[in-house]
Amino acid sequence: MKYILLILLVALSACAPGANTLPTALDLTAVDANTATAAYRTAIAQITQTAERDTARQTARPSTLPATWTPMPTGLDGSIPLPFDTEVPRLQVSGALYFIFGGLGIARLEVGSSITELIGGVGLEPRDLTLSPDGKRLAFTGLASGNAREVYISNLDGSGLRQVSCLGFGRSLLPRWSPDSQSLVFGASQIPDGPPGLYMVKAEGTCPTENGQRQLTQLSTNDLFGLAWSNDGSYVFIGQNAISRLTLSDDFIKPMSSYSGYGPDFSPAPRPGSSQLFYLKTFFDPATNQRGGTVYQVDSLALGTPTERRGAALYASRLSWSRDGRFLLIDSVSNVWVQDQTISSTLLVVEDSQFAPISVFSPAANYFAFVDADPTSESLPQLYVISRSGEQRTQISFHRDGSITDLNWGSE
Repeated sequence: MKYILLILLVALSACAPGANTLPTALDLTAVDANTATAAYRTAIAQITQTAERDTARQTARPSTLPATWTPMPTGLDGSIPLPFDTEVPRLQVSGALYFIFGGLGIARLEVGSSITELIGGVGLEPRDLTLSPDGKRLAFTGLASGNAREVYISNLDGSGLRQVSCLGFGRSLLPRWSPDSQSLVFGASQIPDGPPGLYMVKAEGTCPTENGQRQLTQLSTNDLFGLAWSNDGSYVFIGQNAISRLTLSDDFIKPMSSYSGYGPDFSPAPRPGSSQLFYLKTFFDPATNQRGGTVYQVDSLALGTPTERRGAALYASRLSWSRDGRFLLIDSVSNVWVQDQTISSTLLVVEDSQFAPISVFSPAANYFAFVDADPTSESLPQLYVISRSGEQRTQISFHRDGSITDLNWGSE
């Protein structure tokens, strides 16, 4: 036992900002998501339990909503999969979901088997998690020296953690991968509520001299409502009041939309395989007091007049694409629509979610994942998968507590 505790203490010390190794396979059904310290105390308590306790816990699980997370392993280097019970249907879909669990760390959930691990970021308070276009690495912002927040990258299993930015600023946000997965652009400001500048770093670099870090521009207002690269890597699209296009060859910024007066244009989302940029324009309905985004598009090369994409009365909050550019996922605070660009149809697939859905397509775009309440508790978020046509809605996570943010779906 003393050797197991020694391993845990070493792992805990490695979780300080800038560490290169992180714990794996923590049992999230037993983690108090408030602090990393509570997570490790829970881990130690679980490890010291007897086999009879594990057996009793298995027997006591509710038959209708069985826990399908991994039980606590005997060490931090592996896990013992808990197979599906017959009450939980299998999905003919593969890949893994990556998300931030409870603000505690980065979690990985295998969609086909519901095996989940806390793979990294413990102690760094990760935010803005994003998967690289080649599907091989994760990027996020996290705590660094002092009160600074920097950009980190890691492999999909949490290994190879590296700090790739070195500004020492109090705020870093929205790291976004270049199309070739070799660079990152992000916003950063010296103080948490100050106007951010836009910076770029190399994904292969390390601080302080080999990361190629450079400032692209300084923005004028405090908020940043979206960043996105063009498909060819020549431009960065900025959501800040109006949508703007920054040319990377000369750092020239060109406005692409007009500020509506009701709120910012936001969530720039280039359509894969085209020069069309989709985004959300804020509108306000005084009759209902609803405020949200209506889908607009504009040619990012020709910079013509933006046009509204009709098809549904939307108060949207977020846009994301299928990899082939055919289907657009449109989130509001409680609904998800799927818009088929080839036939100009819009289908309401998720309605009245108790949480922001933060939906994301599977690699093949035949399914998407989203967040909604646990059937037994409206205050507890869970992950679900549903087909693009709104069929086969399936709950795939069974937490006891914690929150879910920054959802990504990778092939592995």
